[in-house]
Amino acid sequence: MPDDQPPDTMNTYDIGVFLGYQGDRKTVLRSAGRWINRAGIEPVGREPGRDGLNLYPTTQVHAKKDAMPGKGAPGKSRQKRKKQE
Repeated sequence: MPDDQPPDTMNTYDIGVFLGYQGDRKTVLRSAGRWINRAGIEPVGREPGRDGLNLYPTTQVHAKKDAMPGKGAPGKSRQKRKKQE
């Protein structure tokens, strides 16, 4: 986190790392950008400089992540139904 970034915000790359995306910087940024778009989170600012990334409110990022289903949610419900039959 850069020194001039407000403590209550996360940039796009930080969000990608928080979500567990792996790979090179470009891959993490692309995946995080897609997630941010799906979550409907709007930026509250931008880092300074030519390569500055958008800044998003940390509390909103955490709330949206907690509200989204995990990877295995649909598969688990299918397995439960199969066992009941």
